Amino acid sequence: MEQEKHSNNSNVTIHCENEKLSKENVPLELGLTPLNNNIFSPLDYPTNKDKIKSNSVDKDKEEDLGTSVVQRFIPKAFQKYAGILFTLIASLLLSHATLLVKILNGPEYGFHSYTSSFWRYLGVVIPALPLISIIEFKRTTEKRESVFATVWPLALQGTSEKWLTVLGLFVRGVLGASSVILRYYALQYLTIGDTSTITYATPVLVNVMAHFCLGEKTGVVPMLAAIMTFCGVVAMTRPPFLTGEDSFDKSNLIGISLACGSLICSSLIVIITRKIRNVHFSLMTLVFGIIGVVQAFILTQIFHVFQFPTNLYDTIFILALMSLAFFGQMAIILALTCEQAGPVALVRCCDVIFGFTLQFIFLGVIPDSLSAIGGSIVLICVAIIGVRKWLSTLTEDNTQRRRLKFLLI
Repeated sequence: MEQEKHSNNSNVTIHCENEKLSKENVPLELGLTPLNNNIFSPLDYPTNKDKIKSNSVDKDKEEDLGTSVVQRFIPKAFQKYAGILFTLIASLLLSHATLLVKILNGPEYGFHSYTSSFWRYLGVVIPALPLISIIEFKRTTEKRESVFATVWPLALQGTSEKWLTVLGLFVRGVLGASSVILRYYALQYLTIGDTSTITYATPVLVNVMAHFCLGEKTGVVPMLAAIMTFCGVVAMTRPPFLTGEDSFDKSNLIGISLACGSLICSSLIVIITRKIRNVHFSLMTLVFGIIGVVQAFILTQIFHVFQFPTNLYDTIFILALMSLAFFGQMAIILALTCEQAGPVALVRCCDVIFGFTLQFIFLGVIPDSLSAIGGSIVLICVAIIGVRKWLSTLTEDNTQRRRLKFLLI
């Protein structure tokens, strides 16, 4: 008994020292978005207590994808910052993907947002098929649990948790696809910077929704952040009392509404992901991609807007969009397996900065004062929520936690 107890304590100690997420069950927001392409919520990761509990899971259920990549390709001196580095790479890649969609949706190329979404999802599905096949083959040869174990086989009689997981996967896929489509559609009415600012406010909204939908505790700071985020979005709608105009700009209102729809879908994704966090990330990726391809293709057929690349430039842009979407999502996976989601969420705020920068460099768009003010307010609120969640994972006697304890109110 003493030997067994000592062994368990050793495992817990090692796990706590590493302070890493469970690599096998990293919940993803592909296309969140990250793609917003908000692909993973900074609110959806384990606390110290959760990490200790998760140590009781068999070692076979852990797959240290991030660590193996870091040890092979990152110099030892920089391995400590690998998670931050991968996050910056993801933000840069996904911001360029959004730029390509904006260009493709423009009058010069004439691609509809539904068509751009279709090709983007195809960029997720094509690599996801061999990825899940390789992982499943590896697990089979090592006699480990199948990737599909959480959803198959389904029970034909009685209530089964697997049925609920399948339903959760389906709904999550539909919401994820809708989030990306709405975001890309918003780009037809808004600038890249405004669209990114609104859609990346997911952490703030999730904190409030989790309180009402999941009964999770919230505080004064998250509520104030939610109110300030709403004020920031209102400023970006350019209301008449701020602009001196007679009425709202209808085109701007349509774009804001679409971006807010994308924001709501992304937030609901996080709530559902918490319920099905035991599903393997590769299966989530595949289901998301397939549903996205089908959903986008149906919309293109309904509105008769499907379009194949017709020349060399079209083909290059479409292939670049597919590649950026896939590698951007893989970078987020690696980031979340190397670093806690709090710091990752903070660095992912760079998506908004990259968005404003890229639209200035390539499209010559300079944000007006209301966009700058509204975007700054939203960005600050997201950063506060990310820091707050990170602080909640620290021990009570931690110096940084005590110094910033007012954020935990």
